[in-house]
Amino acid sequence: LQIKVMYYDIPTYQLVVTIVGAISLRPRENNILRNPYCKLYLLPDRSEKTKRRTKTVAGTLNPRWCQSFAYTPVKRRDLQSQSLQITVYDYDRIGSGEYVGEV
Repeated sequence: LQIKVMYYDIPTYQLVVTIVGAISLRPRENNILRNPYCKLYLLPDRSEKTKRRTKTVAGTLNPRWCQSFAYTPVKRRDLQSQSLQITVYDYDRIGSGEYVGEV
């Protein structure tokens, strides 16, 4: 998973994260390409408040999202007790997406 360096803007209490892409995801069974997307959470909060989602990129094992997400307000002193969870899923029209991996 490629993540651009996170940026923290002190005056606005804003944490900005850019998800660039992923390389060499494992294919589905029978070497079928995936339709990957990412979900992000600023832990320990796993609520809708910190949830972010990239667009789905169809038919690839090397997706390029190039999407930025902002978390606001995030106090600088709280950054040390928080972590960013990024999970890659394979989009499926039926049910929830299939888990691919996380960081």
